[in-house]
Amino acid sequence: MAWTNAFPCRRERRDTQASLDDPQTMTVMRSRNACKPSPLARLRRVLIEFARDADDLIGERATRARVLFVSTDEYAFACHAPVVRAMLATGEVVTRVSVLNSRGGGGLQSAALSDAGLPGSVFVPSGRARLAKWHMVVSSHLNTFYPARRALRVYMHHGPGFGILGNKTAIAMKNDVFLGLSEAERRWFETLRPGIFERERAFFAVGFPKSDALVRGDYDRAATLASLGLQQRPTILITSHWQPAATVRILGDAPLRLLATAFPGNNVIQTGHPWLWEPNRDIPADWQRELTARLRDVESSHPNARFVQTSDVEPLLAAADLLVADHSSVMTTFSLTDRPIVFFDNPQMEFCIAEFHDLFRRASHTFSQPEEIAPACRAALAGPQARAAGRRAMRETFYANPGHAAEAAAHVLASIGSVCSVRSPKWARILAMSHGQGAAALP
Repeated sequence: MAWTNAFPCRRERRDTQASLDDPQTMTVMRSRNACKPSPLARLRRVLIEFARDADDLIGERATRARVLFVSTDEYAFACHAPVVRAMLATGEVVTRVSVLNSRGGGGLQSAALSDAGLPGSVFVPSGRARLAKWHMVVSSHLNTFYPARRALRVYMHHGPGFGILGNKTAIAMKNDVFLGLSEAERRWFETLRPGIFERERAFFAVGFPKSDALVRGDYDRAATLASLGLQQRPTILITSHWQPAATVRILGDAPLRLLATAFPGNNVIQTGHPWLWEPNRDIPADWQRELTARLRDVESSHPNARFVQTSDVEPLLAAADLLVADHSSVMTTFSLTDRPIVFFDNPQMEFCIAEFHDLFRRASHTFSQPEEIAPACRAALAGPQARAAGRRAMRETFYANPGHAAEAAAHVLASIGSVCSVRSPKWARILAMSHGQGAAALP
């Protein structure tokens, strides 16, 4: 038997040679061999890991943590800016901002820094930022920014919603620290993937910093309406997500046209997610141009109608007495004002978590067809407290630290401190904070 195994019979040799002559077999064998690193490649990998460990050791001796916010567009930057301001105010952490435009439009301009009350010195070009040492890199969208040196990956929401279009489990798995909206979000994560924040990731319920100013009442309603050339009178705001099941993607200009006609004594403002209007691969350019033209036509023919393109919807929310919304998380933001909401309950839209679909319905009056929108708005304005309990449940589900989320996020990042890897001996302290065992978990 030993002899036979060592020297295959003639037929076995023929079969082996036939297999080697097969191009597909050879391709598979070559690909397997290609996956095996050479001794030189293995040595190189060991040396790189050693250099990174040494780099981390030096970096974690820093007295101040270094945090980089990577913004992919103006909307992401608007989400980051309140936290950046809060961190600059304390001076506990070295804080910088870089820009990485991943959608081919709507890039962040330098003027946005000054508009947000930030000094130009916080901006770092992405090329230089990649090479610098950071303890944490914070982003609100998956992107192609990969620092050359180890840093904790931190995710913060670009919208105050979860369980609507997705549960963000895949995003959480790609990050080390997740700055979540609420403890309710943590519970859903743990239900969907038990132990997700047990050892390798940390979760902190900080809230949604971009909404802080709305809760605090920082916006001047009169000034907002005046800037649009509108009178000081009851105002209806129509918003829309950018995805196919969204209000304007289904109904086009009909909501603005119908409501501007049905409510001549009210201001009616149409806005929407910035990606509806920006050049991007997800929405046909011809459709964008046609819809924009139709909305401008409604605006020109109705003196009480306005079409507004903006990445900063909160001032409009502050000026509105009634919101017409779809599954966009803007609806959860407006619930912070406790004013009435009309919800486009699109039969084509399927919520990732069915329970949240019911929550959206309980917080609003609903419509599914264009002819139902005006009656729904009349009912909502006539009984503004009719859905108050649903709006309260929505606030409690999606918002921790309302009005102070930026300070909470800044506090968490400062408390994490000079830690740049889950391999660090200090990572256990971060996990303890995440589980509510550390004094610095949240203010």
